[in-house]
Amino acid sequence: MTDTPDTAGRDRGCAFFGTVTAGLSHELNNVFATINELSGLLGDLAAAGQRGRPMDPQRLESISHRISVQVERGQHQTKRLNRFAHSVDERGGHTDLNTVSQEALALFERVARLRKVELESVLPDGPLPTPTEPFELYQLVWRSLEVAVGIVGEKSQLELQARPTADGPELRIASGHPVSNAAPPTELVSALQELVAKLGGQLSFGPKPGGMFCLTVLLPKSPTSGMGEVGP
Repeated sequence: MTDTPDTAGRDRGCAFFGTVTAGLSHELNNVFATINELSGLLGDLAAAGQRGRPMDPQRLESISHRISVQVERGQHQTKRLNRFAHSVDERGGHTDLNTVSQEALALFERVARLRKVELESVLPDGPLPTPTEPFELYQLVWRSLEVAVGIVGEKSQLELQARPTADGPELRIASGHPVSNAAPPTELVSALQELVAKLGGQLSFGPKPGGMFCLTVLLPKSPTSGMGEVGP
């Protein structure tokens, strides 16, 4: 039995949700592992103190600071996961492409790091409202980055831009250097094309061997100036 476009879209959405949450869970596990290691160091220092060995205040302060840094890192990741999870609940609002681009880029950092691709962003100060639902907009930015990373290869640079145009908000991802691979996985391109079409947008990208890569997605204008939040 062949999947309908709606069924295939839902399946891709579920897979996307699982990919993002798995990545964030991995980052949180790293935080917990580091805190556990530092806790063990404190335990060793306490045991040495009980045996009469004087404690080094500077070392204690260093460990305390490193624990605080990890706690803050974990809090940021948890808040990011919370905002992403609530994006599924938002319906019929006006989503800010600027805000979602920042969030999606942060979620994608681990993938880029594993692929050895450096990510930068140039985003406006104000909102870029679009009638697209938040979860779909997260997918759009993520899948655009997937295609871009699949083309530019390792040890490359990508710059993500979001800007207003007369026809609507535009997402743009460009390479900082010439690319050698002009053929991203067909599945990634097909998924992005289907999503852009569903959202009523326009997709264009020009990967050419030895040339610069640039992917742009033009999204529909928001019919009003009002805009709902991406998540709590």
